[in-house]
Amino acid sequence: MAKEFLLENKPLLTEILSAEPDNILQYAHSKKVVTQREYNTLSHLQSSHSQEITVIKLLDMLINRGEEYCYGFVALLHNPEITANFPRLRELDWATLKDPSSKVGNLQATSEACGYIHNVSAVKRGKKTGYFNAVLQQEDESRNIIVFQQQLRDRFATAESRRTPVKLAKVGLQPSISGNNKMEIMFTDTSTFSILEDLPFKFNSDLDGRVKDVALADLQENIENAVKQKVNVTVEVIQKLKECHRKTRANKSMPMVEYLVGDIVADSTTLTNLTVWGRKNTVEEGKWYRVTNVSVAQYGGKTVLNTTSESTLTNVASGRKCDVPHDMVQPEKFVGKIIGHWLSQEYTCPQGHPLERVDTTEKMVTCKKCPMTYILSKMGRITRGKLSLQSDDLVREFSVEDSVIRNVLRGGWEGRESVKDIEDALVELPPVTITALNGHVLTITSQDVTTQDEKRNITVQQRV
Repeated sequence: MAKEFLLENKPLLTEILSAEPDNILQYAHSKKVVTQREYNTLSHLQSSHSQEITVIKLLDMLINRGEEYCYGFVALLHNPEITANFPRLRELDWATLKDPSSKVGNLQATSEACGYIHNVSAVKRGKKTGYFNAVLQQEDESRNIIVFQQQLRDRFATAESRRTPVKLAKVGLQPSISGNNKMEIMFTDTSTFSILEDLPFKFNSDLDGRVKDVALADLQENIENAVKQKVNVTVEVIQKLKECHRKTRANKSMPMVEYLVGDIVADSTTLTNLTVWGRKNTVEEGKWYRVTNVSVAQYGGKTVLNTTSESTLTNVASGRKCDVPHDMVQPEKFVGKIIGHWLSQEYTCPQGHPLERVDTTEKMVTCKKCPMTYILSKMGRITRGKLSLQSDDLVREFSVEDSVIRNVLRGGWEGRESVKDIEDALVELPPVTITALNGHVLTITSQDVTTQDEKRNITVQQRV
């Protein structure tokens, strides 16, 4: 069993992983082998204790949590990226995991699971291969399945439609990426699918894990049950609140735009925030959208929504407008000349990982997360910081993000590699009109597309 394996090899594992405990901790966190709270505790421990203590605490934590999480960690140690960073892992006696009487068995395939198939998804595109998802209804619980044999999708779908009992053999388990403390079934290239004649329990037609359409008001009323679920919503995009890059749980830098959205039920408006991740999903203010597969979270005592990799945003017709308090969202406009700046730049690899300590005099740069060495000129660059604007005798300071800078420079962006080049281009602009919310710039428009009447009106507003 995996738990016994960790106990037996604890001294050697401590010695091996102590060479770079932060590395294994990052992987364990990204794969949900440890919770956010446990990760924070172990990270803090590194600053005041030896590297060995951090690894010992990590192993003890996993052993105390039980077999499933020990298995998830042992499976993680087989990751090629991990073995490349810790080559001495090959010294471990992995044969001790091959006991066929073991509950979990070896990492390749000894577990089996029986039940009924539900909610077979379409084939999706992964980094290296295609896959699809399903749910297996077992006697006492249901588990998500990730199937990497996409050619079996029709057989899974047929088993679902005919309510046929099945057996999945030579499958593995790993902690769910949804953070719900459950294990997912991994149906790999060596796993097998077969039909059973019968099971001691029946197909549960009430088990419906499909994503449901809900109203924002229902989410607010049932906030505790809604958190961590995926839902579909139809909302009006009212106002952009913020646009920037944020690090995801996988430690990748990804563009995101936060909007105020709302819907209407029985003439009553419910408002919340929707964060749209990535560049593929774009929306316009004042229009209604059906947004699918959004995850529900809780922030400040209310529900907030985030798009996922499976989300779609489709414009839908609606002649209605949400009722928004006049003083709730009031972007301001400011016309002036950019007279100061304080910008910084972050590089990212093609996978979105932030790159540390980039030497811009070198042609190549290494990403430790991939791990891979790349051509520096092919890396992504994220520029952000603060701008100072002057209008007559009034000077204001605003925070500005990469997408806003790129939009205002447009064609002037190409060929400007350094922060200084970008700063020079910004101060060379004619007077600009800034739209900002809570000190964060939403848009910058060159003065040549702003009329003198508009400038006079905005000048009056910004002095009031």
